[in-house]
Amino acid sequence: MKAAQVAGYWSEDHNYYCDLYAAALGRWITREIGRRFAEASVIDDPEDIYFLIFEDIYRALIPMGRVKLQERVAARKAEWEGYLALVPQMLVGDPAVMGLMAKKDPVMIAAFALPNVREELKADLYGGGSAPGMVEGVARVIMTENELGTLQPGEILVAPGTSSQWTPAFEIIKGIVTDGGGALSHAVIVAREYGIPAVTGCQQATRKIKTGDKLRVDGDLGIVFINR
Repeated sequence: MKAAQVAGYWSEDHNYYCDLYAAALGRWITREIGRRFAEASVIDDPEDIYFLIFEDIYRALIPMGRVKLQERVAARKAEWEGYLALVPQMLVGDPAVMGLMAKKDPVMIAAFALPNVREELKADLYGGGSAPGMVEGVARVIMTENELGTLQPGEILVAPGTSSQWTPAFEIIKGIVTDGGGALSHAVIVAREYGIPAVTGCQQATRKIKTGDKLRVDGDLGIVFINR
């Protein structure tokens, strides 16, 4: 019971009622403000509302139309586009101490795990967390939720990791492989609920696997085989 209480914030109810519900309400409100701002020429496009911070919105909301924020939006949009062009490093710091640091934090132990390598299995990838079952299928490598529209029914999703925005994808995939994540990561929790084999915490999945590769995902052993 104590373990269940401590781990309560990992539950699907939390994702549904806090993450999804709160985010949906917040987006509805901000989209409406964006529509009104665009009509009053505060910004050019309703979607530009997402390049403003609270102080900007508060300053322009009451005297509607008297404050113009196009220059501020343009500067932040240019900065955002610059970040999109960056390819981040896998990690910052010494990878040799990752396991040691993770073991000191109970939250990290659940969310993050190093691959459990067992050379005798001769797999291409080893995971740190998994959901049971074995499946074979075609890989679809997706790096951000903006690419989820390319996902086809019956494919195996390969991603850096997943969060609540990725949940609808689990309706159509056969399996999932991720770079990060542990035994209680989002990918494992949702895969288990959908009855989908998953292997997470592989670290190199999105680098070693290409879209179109044929995979065998073994969630029972936490390993992945790549066949090209």
